[in-house]
Amino acid sequence: GLADALRRRAADALGAYEAARSPLDRGPAPARVVPYGRVPFVPGAAIVVRRHLRFDETLEGGEDVEFAWRVPYVRYEPAAHVAHAHRTDPAKWFTRRVYYGRTAAGIAKRHPGKARPLNVSPWTTAAWVTLAAKRPPLALAIVGIATALAARQLEDAVPDPKRTAFDLVARGSWHSGRVVADALTRAWWPLSAAAALTLPRTRAPLAAALATKSPLQLADDLAYGIGLWQGCFQQRTLDPLLPAKAWTLDHSTL
Repeated sequence: GLADALRRRAADALGAYEAARSPLDRGPAPARVVPYGRVPFVPGAAIVVRRHLRFDETLEGGEDVEFAWRVPYVRYEPAAHVAHAHRTDPAKWFTRRVYYGRTAAGIAKRHPGKARPLNVSPWTTAAWVTLAAKRPPLALAIVGIATALAARQLEDAVPDPKRTAFDLVARGSWHSGRVVADALTRAWWPLSAAAALTLPRTRAPLAAALATKSPLQLADDLAYGIGLWQGCFQQRTLDPLLPAKAWTLDHSTL
């Protein structure tokens, strides 16, 4: 019947979405696992550990993320492949995404400041806020000043400080737009919805953030945000809703 056909189409769409965007797939390149890094966590389904290390059994979810942040060193190695039966029933898929969001608060209480949604510099934040306020020249000026300051800071650290500063600040600010859009539509979507209802000037930038995502991405963000706010209420913490602390240039990583 029609209902069965719709369920099959929904299952096929979710299967394709999970194949492309599953949070369990950490990508094709190896990396050290660190908060806010290229690989911020790894699933615990296939992990080799020393015998004395244990998951935190008091957590109600997110034990693998908390474990990777607690032990001295965890490395993601994609040479091995492990199959996973993704949830393709819409209700079960949505519920699982809510669960993922709910685990963030418990993790954040053990690792304050490590599970926050907006890990960009204050210069980048200022530039995007200014651009959202329809002041492009001022936004470019902010990025230009930040690039110049970074170049001065890098003078004795790299061979070409101006080019390096441009790559870090100017290009980084542009690519950070995706991080800002994710924060607005994922962790902060209740605040974004309230702003859109009460502040007409916020509607255009919010619409732009929404336009960057597919319907399933928006459903994913909606579910995660619901769980995130539920977890914060249950754990009585706002930590995973706050912006990440501003980063500074670390010459040792260059």
